[in-house]
Amino acid sequence: MDLFDLPEKEFEKELNKLVKSQTKEQLLCDLVKGGLELSKEDKAKWIDPVYIDTEEEAEMLVNALEKAAAAPHKNINVDYKEVTDTVEIRKMFGVDNNEKDN
Repeated sequence: MDLFDLPEKEFEKELNKLVKSQTKEQLLCDLVKGGLELSKEDKAKWIDPVYIDTEEEAEMLVNALEKAAAAPHKNINVDYKEVTDTVEIRKMFGVDNNEKDN
């Protein structure tokens, strides 16, 4: 079906269905794929779309994700200490307690 061959009211209905059935990101990806060119500013706001059009591409993505998940990960421990004492906070940031506010 060619949307542009439809009468205006039907065109609007079909366009609304399309817009409501996709996320903004999916719609943008489709528009870019269809030839929409974005300015540098617009590109900075959006992640470059990734297209997976074939089973082979989908399989490559899944393999890459599985490989990343199986890779060794660093175990990072965070030593968290809640500081509420203003004197201690000043010391942490190197602010002299004797300084006067101007």
